[in-house]
Amino acid sequence: MKKIILTSIFAFLLIGVYAQDIDVSEGTKAMREGSFNAYTVELEGASASFIESSWKDFMKDYDAKIKKDKKQNLIVSEAVQMPRIGRTPLDVYVMISEDKSGLKTDFSVWFDTGSGYVNSIDMEVQSESAVEIVTEFATIVLKQVALDNEKAEEEKLKKLNGELKKLESTEDDLRKSISKAQENILKWEKELRQNEDDIAGKKKEIRKQTDVFDEAKEKAKKY
Repeated sequence: MKKIILTSIFAFLLIGVYAQDIDVSEGTKAMREGSFNAYTVELEGASASFIESSWKDFMKDYDAKIKKDKKQNLIVSEAVQMPRIGRTPLDVYVMISEDKSGLKTDFSVWFDTGSGYVNSIDMEVQSESAVEIVTEFATIVLKQVALDNEKAEEEKLKKLNGELKKLESTEDDLRKSISKAQENILKWEKELRQNEDDIAGKKKEIRKQTDVFDEAKEKAKKY
C-alpha cells in the first residue's frame, strides 16, 4: 500500500489543536463491487457504530442518501455531488472494520466516478481531494473521540477529587476527635489524681474512725 500523508495548509488548519499526522493509505482493496482502489485510515479509539453515525452526519453536507449492505459490511451513497473531486456524481462506498479489541477501527472509502475509481496514478488531482475528504472526516471523528476521552478522564478526576475531599474530611474529624480525646485525657488524669488524693484522705478518715470505733467498743464491753 502506498502511504499518503496530507501536509497541505488546509489539513493543518483543519486539525488545529488536535494536530497529529493522519495517515491515509491508498491501495487496492476488495469490496462488494470487486477489488478497486480505496483510501483507508485507522481511527484509534473510535467504535464502528460511532464512525458509521459520524459518516452519515458527514455525508449530509453532500445531501447524500445512505444505504447499508449489512451482509457485505458496506455503506453506500449513490450519485453524490462532491465538487472537490469533480463535477460528475460519484458512488461512494465505505467499509468499517473494527478489530476484536474494539480499540482500533479501519475506515475505507472507494470513490467511483463511473469511469473508474479515484486513484493517485491517473487521477492525481481527484486523489488529493479524496485524501483531503478522508482526512477531514478522520479529524472530526478523532476530535470527538479526544473530547469524549477528555470528558471521561475529567469525570474520573472529579471522582478522585471527591474521594480525596471525603478522606480529608474524615482526617479532619479524626484529628478533632484526637484533640478532644487528648483534652479529656488531661481532664481525666487531673480528676484521677484528685480521686487518688480523695482515696488517701478517705482511708485516713477510716483509720481514725476505726480507732474511735474500737475505743467505743471496748468501753461498751465494760457494762
